[in-house]
Amino acid sequence: YADSGTLIFVLEDSCGGGIRQELAWQIRNALPSCRICGKDIGKNFVTHGSIQSLYRAYGIDGESICNDIVEVLSNEK
Repeated sequence: YADSGTLIFVLEDSCGGGIRQELAWQIRNALPSCRICGKDIGKNFVTHGSIQSLYRAYGIDGESICNDIVEVLSNEK
């Protein structure tokens, strides 16, 4: 956050749970100038599988998160 003014957070939660929205609201109140980007597993039913394969499928594995961060930060310029 300090260098870019952007805060990116990833939750192992569905978008319908309200956690992402509440977290974004609290951050916005504390840091009004902060650009907030959140990611979760979406609203679809999560199939069964290994944690690694599910994280990869829903874009919350390390590589996917890294790629998302690079994309978000490159769009700031």
